[in-house]
Amino acid sequence: MVLAAGFGERLGPLTDTCPKPLLPIRGVPLLHILLRLLKREGFGKVVINLHHLGHMIKESVGDGSSFGLEVHYSEEERILGTGGGIKAARHLLGDDTFLVINGDVMVDAPLGEIWEHHIEKNAAATLVVKDDPTSPGWGAIKVDEKGRVRQILGKPPCKDPLLPKLFVGIHVIEPVIFDFIPPGEKSSSTQDVYPAMLDSGLPVHYFEYTGPFIDIGTPERYRALQRAGIVIIPDRK
Repeated sequence: MVLAAGFGERLGPLTDTCPKPLLPIRGVPLLHILLRLLKREGFGKVVINLHHLGHMIKESVGDGSSFGLEVHYSEEERILGTGGGIKAARHLLGDDTFLVINGDVMVDAPLGEIWEHHIEKNAAATLVVKDDPTSPGWGAIKVDEKGRVRQILGKPPCKDPLLPKLFVGIHVIEPVIFDFIPPGEKSSSTQDVYPAMLDSGLPVHYFEYTGPFIDIGTPERYRALQRAGIVIIPDRK
């Protein structure tokens, strides 16, 4: 699933007339790059959630056949956030393991390897993180040395020594997550859902990613990605 429903308010006025995932990187929409990545990593079916200027995304991507993918859309009448958006797409995601990636990140992540790591650990969810403890903000999580996520944004309380990490907006999830998301309500996966899962004792693991990562949530980051000029997802050797 690609999360693509957001308003992208911090990138205005660019996002007044173009949804954030379609902002071009040297002429190539970021969403197209992400779809190439998913195809390269062995995914065949993709769900994209829509709200702000969602019709433009549908027109740009279509049924996904031009990417070698089968693309479905989950349209939100009102924006439901990163947790509520996943819940609203349950009828498309089904009852199997699924991967979620934010529609505003540029990565070259080994998604297949991340998926295998998640299955091997028998986790309820696996969050992809970077070793970037100086970065504040929405994605900060804390982990232990045994591969487990123990705290997200200070929740739940934990007295054990932990290591700070940065969540890069990629996660592999089991359908048990749906039990922690109220239907039809706006919720955040990091602020609401995962803290509740951790509090319940479910095993949430992490995968350490060391490759390139830029999110385009601010004009400064978008300009940085434009300078980087990454537009082609290379084949893995």
